[in-house]
Amino acid sequence: MTERRSRMPAHEPPVRAPRYRWRPRLRVFADKRGGWTILTAAGEELRLRNAAAVAIGEALAAGTTEAECLERLARAFPDAAPDRLRSDLRGFLAELRDADLIVGEA
Repeated sequence: MTERRSRMPAHEPPVRAPRYRWRPRLRVFADKRGGWTILTAAGEELRLRNAAAVAIGEALAAGTTEAECLERLARAFPDAAPDRLRSDLRGFLAELRDADLIVGEA
């Protein structure tokens, strides 16, 4: 009689979503108008004022995943289509990455 062994797939560690945050060399602070001001090492000043950018800025200050940012946006804009929020968020995060303003760590 032969013994049958089940072949179980090897377990791979779960892939962790990157946590995005403001790049450490930046000075980022909540300003008096309810937005975010970003001062770069080169002396540039950027301001985030609209509701979506402010919600994402708050999330980045704490360190966040894309999914957590998306949840914040969904709460801030309950009538918006989830696919539209996801697309806009990914575009904005890409712009911030391209401008070297955020880092993502797995």
